[in-house]
Amino acid sequence: SLLSKTIPKSFAKGTFNSGLLATEAGTFGRAIGDVAITVVGLPGIQYVLNWTFAPLIAISLATILYTSRVYAKLATDD
Repeated sequence: SLLSKTIPKSFAKGTFNSGLLATEAGTFGRAIGDVAITVVGLPGIQYVLNWTFAPLIAISLATILYTSRVYAKLATDD
């Protein structure tokens, strides 16, 4: 898989390897997204579109700013 070619060898060992952690992170993200869409849709279906994209923009900007701040620490030597 593509993930096995991009991670350090030390992350590919053991039970809690990067493949399992990536799968769990994706599952957790989908669950949080489902809950968020459900909460946004409680007042009515007409609010779902606007109230779904407003937090998405804020989260995306926060992620970009945080990544740019710690980018130098993310690179690992293999």
